[in-house]
Amino acid sequence: MAARIYDSARPAMSLDGTVGEESQKRVVQDVVRLMGQKEVPPLDRVFNFSLVRKIGAELEAARWKP
Repeated sequence: MAARIYDSARPAMSLDGTVGEESQKRVVQDVVRLMGQKEVPPLDRVFNFSLVRKIGAELEAARWKP
């Protein structure tokens, strides 16, 4: 199931590895449906990009280029 979730989310990921809110909603709704659940959890309980954003800001400040 994790591989299917990743495969469905990957096209929506940005260069920094985050996923937009609309894509997050679609992924969570798909998982809720696949699991037979009725309640959709808040997105911030499923996704947390704070570390990615912090590291991205540090790299940008250092003018790091791949």
